[in-house]
Amino acid sequence: SSMARVGEEAGALQKVMADLAEVLEHEDETRGEVLSAVAYPIFVLGFGVLTTVILLVFVFPRLFGMLSEMVDILPLPTRILLGASGFFQAHWPWILAGAAGAVLGLRWYFRSDSGSLLLDSWKLRLPVVGPVFRASATSRFARTLGTLAKSGVSLLPALEIIRNTIGNRVVARSILGVAEDARGGDSLA
Repeated sequence: SSMARVGEEAGALQKVMADLAEVLEHEDETRGEVLSAVAYPIFVLGFGVLTTVILLVFVFPRLFGMLSEMVDILPLPTRILLGASGFFQAHWPWILAGAAGAVLGLRWYFRSDSGSLLLDSWKLRLPVVGPVFRASATSRFARTLGTLAKSGVSLLPALEIIRNTIGNRVVARSILGVAEDARGGDSLA
């Protein structure tokens, strides 16, 4: 809607909408590529967690029954694993409820202002996909600024529009800093 307003003000609504459609198509294509790149590691991680839970709750307790008379001679890591397995088997409803509560609590927190800022900061610092998020935000910034500049929008209003549409609060804060510096007479670079 900000871009449509800019197009109306600049008298080039058709060109702005065409550029916007191109930008959105490119973002959708990039989002699909990122999702396909991240899907396999997420599947492997989920499968690993599921396998570990099954081993701790169902398989190891049966082994523990067979090894109960040898507990004193087992190595410490094995005893720790068997103890963790017994704990998970005895308290799995509470652990499941606690995990569900933690997921819901984190979801609520990440929807708040401070939580979404923290989540956006983490997204940019992730080991494998962090650079992808940074490149995506930078690309969105450059394309949107280029579209606005071609439409005749001056720098400060363009930075304000971009800040509201960038999709990452950490990057939006950086753009706000750039806008304030540009307002003070510094260059965009």
